[in-house]
Amino acid sequence: MADLIEFAGKEDFGFKPYPSYYNVFNPLLRANFAGVPAKQHFVYNFVGAALRTDIWLSELVTGTGGSGAMFDGIDEGFEIIANNNGGTIWGINFNSIRHYDADGGCVFIIVCKSVDVSATQHFGLAFDHELRDNFDPHFGIKTRGGETYRLFSRGTANGEVDTAQSGNESVFRRFEGEVKINSIELKIDGILKATNATAAEQPTGKLQPVFHVTRWNSNNRSARIRYYEAYNT
Repeated sequence: MADLIEFAGKEDFGFKPYPSYYNVFNPLLRANFAGVPAKQHFVYNFVGAALRTDIWLSELVTGTGGSGAMFDGIDEGFEIIANNNGGTIWGINFNSIRHYDADGGCVFIIVCKSVDVSATQHFGLAFDHELRDNFDPHFGIKTRGGETYRLFSRGTANGEVDTAQSGNESVFRRFEGEVKINSIELKIDGILKATNATAAEQPTGKLQPVFHVTRWNSNNRSARIRYYEAYNT
């Protein structure tokens, strides 16, 4: 299946998007018939021989070792490996191009899995290139060392809500996060698992897609992502 990429400002990336019904009925570069600015909508399937570097930045966020590459397997997507001890983070992001507005509401949908169950993963939408306590605004999912999945966020204070669903697995799951008017929500495989309505823990401002893996101990850590979608509501 070919990649489908849609978002405002796409000329900056130097490519022509594939046709879509969304683009036909919700033109991305002009207001719609009601005079409301079209919403930025991004859909990406991690398929093919290589990651599209005109869209994604694959990078060592912090630390001294890691890699990212398409995995040679059916529907296995893009694999990230963090392979040096002491908090090394390798991840992908939009290199500070922020289309998604937490103040107005936004959604992300991610299909991914841990390769080894002790991998520490953070993924969702963030101002910076990572989702971490005491960093800039973000919201998404955290799973660490085979613990449960957590709704992870920050506005002016750190937020973390336990889903009570074990992350000690190597199975592709569908994660959906949404910023609403007074809360944020997390669904796993279509089922609501966590809600956070604490005002200080709600993200604010413009955000970008982020997916990263952290290594804290003696073993390499890896995870794979095969689908990412984000849009403003």
